[in-house]
Amino acid sequence: CLVNCTDGSRAVVSGITVQTYANGEQLYLKFCGTLSVPKPAPGDAEAPTIMKGSVIVIGGTGNFKGAAGRGEMTGMLTPGDRFSARTDLTLTLPGEK
Repeated sequence: CLVNCTDGSRAVVSGITVQTYANGEQLYLKFCGTLSVPKPAPGDAEAPTIMKGSVIVIGGTGNFKGAAGRGEMTGMLTPGDRFSARTDLTLTLPGEK
């Protein structure tokens, strides 16, 4: 989902994200949050788009099959179209208490 924001605006976003690990296992997360585009710094043509929101674990493969949990996700899309994100989760794997 891409949202066209103007300087200083916010948009609500939601969707599914898949995190794939080096061994090929995947963790599926549902997220809901906001995108905001702050005003550019003096001399900059554009500012990065900032994403903040909550995530819920909805499944996975391999060791993540049957996983449960929730957490927070933050991310940034730079004017050069490079996206980076951080997810902080409390994760419970099947068989854990």
